Amino acid sequence: MDAATLNTDPGTPSAAGSIRKIVVRLAGLMDELSVAEKIYGIAAGLVVVTLALLVMSTQTMRLQAGYRHLQASSAQAAANVGRVNGLIYAIVMESRGIYMSTDPVKAKKFGDELLNRTNDLAKVMVNWEEVVRSDDAELFAAFQRRIDQFIEFRRELVRRAGEISPAAGREWGDNDANRALKPAQRRSRGACADLR
Repeated sequence: MDAATLNTDPGTPSAAGSIRKIVVRLAGLMDELSVAEKIYGIAAGLVVVTLALLVMSTQTMRLQAGYRHLQASSAQAAANVGRVNGLIYAIVMESRGIYMSTDPVKAKKFGDELLNRTNDLAKVMVNWEEVVRSDDAELFAAFQRRIDQFIEFRRELVRRAGEISPAAGREWGDNDANRALKPAQRRSRGACADLR
């Protein structure tokens, strides 16, 4: 069986035959062109190919710049996560120093360091907020509220330990109600890792 017998409509040429006819016609047209017209045609083809490559190159460079920006943003977010986690750890350690102090002078030393660390944490959050992408804004706002609560709680701890007594500071911060909040705080801190 040949291709002609497989064709259901004997009046229509096969696809291979029609392509062959087109190629033959184009070859015939090429033969009719002068050498100068052929050279102009080749030059025009090269210009079209060059313009297509230029457009593709420009698009590739634009996409690469966007990817580099996203990578830098992710790296900065990862660095901020590390800073925030480190500062939270340092603030908790300074809080424990206040809890363990019976002497107001020692409690003040820990309180001063705790306030310095909370100020550092607030600065990191302000700097981080400036570079948060729009798709992470809602997640970051919730995380920012938790950090603000954390900072205010620790500042109140320092105020009570300094103005009243270290025991009052311990009573404020080191109790069963606050220990029950620890798992929620850990989940909130873990949420900042999602901002990368």
